[in-house]
Amino acid sequence: MRRLALPFVFLMTILFACQLQDLPPSPGVPGSSASPFGKATNVYELGYVEAETLSINQDELVFSAGESEKLVEASVVGEQYVYKIGYVLNVSDIVNPQWVDFKFNQPTVGLSNWIRGDANLQLRIKLSDLNIGETDAKKVLYIIAYACTKPNGGWDCHENRWMIRNLTAKLAEAAATETTGTVPGAPDAPVCTDLDGGQDYTMQGTVSGICLFCDPQAADSDTDICDTDVPDNV
Repeated sequence: MRRLALPFVFLMTILFACQLQDLPPSPGVPGSSASPFGKATNVYELGYVEAETLSINQDELVFSAGESEKLVEASVVGEQYVYKIGYVLNVSDIVNPQWVDFKFNQPTVGLSNWIRGDANLQLRIKLSDLNIGETDAKKVLYIIAYACTKPNGGWDCHENRWMIRNLTAKLAEAAATETTGTVPGAPDAPVCTDLDGGQDYTMQGTVSGICLFCDPQAADSDTDICDTDVPDNV
C-alpha cells in the first residue's frame, strides 16, 4: 500500500507543477501611494492602466446622516486569470496614504494566487476611514486589480500594469452644496453659476462670489476658469 502511495504523490506533484507553469507570472507590488493622484492625470505614465475588464458598480458614494459604510462591488470580467489580491488606497492618512489589500471571493488554482475566470468582491468603504469634512469635502478612492489573458502564445497582462478605477466619496450635505453652490443655511450665500452647477471645478463658467468646488485659484474672484460661451462638452 505504501509503495502505491509514493508514485501517486509523485505524479500529483508533477501535475501540480505543470499546472503552475501554465499560470501568468505574479505582479509586482503596486507603486507608492502618491502615484495615482496629485497633479498628474495620466495613469498610464504612472504605471497603471484603465482596462474595461475591471469595473465597479458605482462611481460616487454619498453618505447620508447616520450611514457609517457603503458597499462597492469590484469585478473583473473577460480575463483568463485574475490575481486573487487587489488593493484599495486608504486615504485616512492624508500625508502618507497606503494601499490596503483585499481578496476576491473566488477560489484559486491549486495553491497559487490566480483565479481562473471572472472574479468579484463587495468592498466595505467605511466613512471613518475617509476623514471627509476634516480635510476635504470629498475624497477620491482608487481600486486596483491585476489580470492576464493568453491570446496568442504569450501572456497579455496589460503590459504588466495594475488595472485601476476610481470613485468619489462625500457627505450628503456636501453633495447638496455642489448642486446649489451655496452652504445650506448660510445667509446670503453666494451662488455658483458654473455651467454644470458647480459639480465639476474644471467645467467652464462664471462664479458669483465664492463658489465651492470651483477653480481654487478663482475662489476669491468673480470669474471661473473660462467664460460661459464655451459649450458644456469641451
